[in-house]
Amino acid sequence: MGIGPTEYAAVLATGKIWLKVPPTLRLTADGRLGKGVYAKDLVLRLLGEVKVTGATYKAVEFDGGTI
Repeated sequence: MGIGPTEYAAVLATGKIWLKVPPTLRLTADGRLGKGVYAKDLVLRLLGEVKVTGATYKAVEFDGGTI
C-alpha cells in the first residue's frame, strides 16, 4: 500500500487513515499428512482448489489442525 505526501500529512495530523478491508477466505485443513506429503503439497492442492480468481483481492487465512 502506498500513500502520497498529502495523505501522509493528513495521517500525521489526524492519526487516522482510510483503508478498505478485504473479505477473508479461510482455508481449513484438518487431519494428518500422509507419508511423503509435505506442506508444499498441501498448499499447492489448496491453491488449485481455490484458483486464481477465487482469492483475488481477498485476505487468505490458513486454518486447521494440519496447519
